[in-house]
Amino acid sequence: MAIAGAGGAAGIHAAAAKPAGLRVAAVASAGGRSARALAGEAGARRVDPADLPAGAAVLVVATPVASHLELTERGLRAGAQVLVESPWWTDVADARSAVEADRAGPGTLRGALNLRSSPLWRRALQERSQLDAPGHVSGAIHQPAPDWGHLRGRAEVDGPLVRLGATAVTLALDLAGPDWPEVERVRAGRSGTEGWIDLELPGLVVHLELGHSGEPSVWFQAAGDDAVLRVECSPVPGLERNGAPIDVRGSADPLTTTGYVDQLAGLGGPGDLTLDADQMLLVTSVLDAAERSAAEDGRPRTPGAD
Repeated sequence: MAIAGAGGAAGIHAAAAKPAGLRVAAVASAGGRSARALAGEAGARRVDPADLPAGAAVLVVATPVASHLELTERGLRAGAQVLVESPWWTDVADARSAVEADRAGPGTLRGALNLRSSPLWRRALQERSQLDAPGHVSGAIHQPAPDWGHLRGRAEVDGPLVRLGATAVTLALDLAGPDWPEVERVRAGRSGTEGWIDLELPGLVVHLELGHSGEPSVWFQAAGDDAVLRVECSPVPGLERNGAPIDVRGSADPLTTTGYVDQLAGLGGPGDLTLDADQMLLVTSVLDAAERSAAEDGRPRTPGAD
């Protein structure tokens, strides 16, 4: 495995590689000093970004988002399996270019979203498959603003829709239905580091709250005529159906419970829950519509519409 980037996310992927059955062979970043440090910790060699994927079968892209598309295209042309950290793309145009690059190959493109590969979310999807279609899905992500590397001080500038939206929208669509029903309209708002997104789907409304203040917590809930399924991702992971706890067995290792190990171990396999290029484009389109709605005081917007 090769890693583009040497910040916090890159370090987590490097730590998850060995338990996932992978070896970190190369690390590259714009800041050579940080790349050398991470390469030394991982027992890898430091390479120039232009040399990626440096012969590795897997390339993890964990750099500032502006460089994601270029690194992804380079990895795909070299035949690597490219895993891109969220937020994946700067805009819908980049997401569309990534779809085309994935189709051209010979490599394959996947979008990272670690919670989706966690034992808790896998069990939640099993429970969701046994329920009727929900009429309402809700969720919230409240996390401290990142204070490392290029993300320090960006929370107010980027806003919660950018930093937290991909995870929230993806997991909400998972609970909406196995084939991700069409998102017809999006409304959103933001104030400083707090925000919200409403999605209108056929027969279903999704409400999401996002922010960088208050106590850290991540939860999602699907409510239908037959049951209410609630997933507490943090601070204390848990799963309930109609208020009754459901046992979720798994490792105590935080890299496993948060999905980082299984995300890498399952790449390309039958249980792979990373996102494909079209799913990343869909979520990026929804978030673009949310940003446009928030800029217009919550005016409804259609994903993919110019």
